[in-house]
Amino acid sequence: MTTFLCLLISLVTFFAGCISALASDLRGHGGPVRAIAVSKNSDVAATASFDSTAMLWSLRRNSATQILRFHEGVVNSVALLPGGKVATAGEDRLIALWKPGVAMPERVLAGHSGPISSLAVSSDGEWLASAAWDGTARLWPLAGGEAIVLPGHRGNVNGVAFFRLGDVISAGYDGSVRIFERSGKPLRTINLGMPLNSVLVSDDDEIIVATAEGKLQFLRADTEKREDTGISD
Repeated sequence: MTTFLCLLISLVTFFAGCISALASDLRGHGGPVRAIAVSKNSDVAATASFDSTAMLWSLRRNSATQILRFHEGVVNSVALLPGGKVATAGEDRLIALWKPGVAMPERVLAGHSGPISSLAVSSDGEWLASAAWDGTARLWPLAGGEAIVLPGHRGNVNGVAFFRLGDVISAGYDGSVRIFERSGKPLRTINLGMPLNSVLVSDDDEIIVATAEGKLQFLRADTEKREDTGISD
């Protein structure tokens, strides 16, 4: 149930720059909020917005702690990294890595040739995955080094996520989810036959995919069998 609710939150665009957290409204963005990430202890949230900024929030004080200004255009995704760091990415095809309290990114990752739609962090905090509209997902070693390109999609890649043990899954507008080893080796492709907007992996490695038909599909990496759950009814 927790994973299901997180997916619903990630799919909804919040209007008037307002998100709901711990029964309070957090206000500050000048445009619709595009993505949300929340720390495991629920103390910190990060948001990405159409107003070209990301913001950090204290959920204990229900207030903003930092505005992250760097990107040109919409900020589509945000991820919380170990040590209080943050990753942001968006329309400008760049990933910015931020230290808390520092006004500019400590590092910028470049390589995608289309807008970046999604970010995910591995459970060990060593890798960042990105999905983009250039037809690829990428794996970035956070300690430094070249990105690993995950090819195969025909068209926009809209979502990316990690399994517990480090394998990666991407979901695209071409209707496929593609599973890779962390080395970049392709493991499996599952074709669902409809455009896919987002993907998450639960704590027990169940795959949850959001489709353009307004449904969630649940499947396992080792089987084609799946369940459809309507979320628009």
